[in-house]
Amino acid sequence: MRKVYKKIEEILKKTDTGSKQLNLTLHLSKLFEEAGEVAQEINKLNGRKKTTIGETLEDIDDNICEEVADAIQCLMAIAITAGVDYERLKDTLVDKNVKFEATGVNNLI
Repeated sequence: MRKVYKKIEEILKKTDTGSKQLNLTLHLSKLFEEAGEVAQEINKLNGRKKTTIGETLEDIDDNICEEVADAIQCLMAIAITAGVDYERLKDTLVDKNVKFEATGVNNLI
């Protein structure tokens, strides 16, 4: 995951607008777009949205994987732009996982 984080850092250097606030706003907007796309695919699984003709459960799973990856890239871009280094993020995730394990899925609702 460190390599992915570093690669996103490299990409962001090439696309920096020169304004931290604008960059964060752009990444946040993209995150919302990607989260919506994840929701659309999940809604296909629970029947709230119709699938396209010929679309299989495997296709939907593949789409969810793609959209979640896009959302993770956006989250990493936000963290990098905000100045969060990889080690700090990793350590925070480890701590959060301990709390998540203790409280379970009910903590997310």
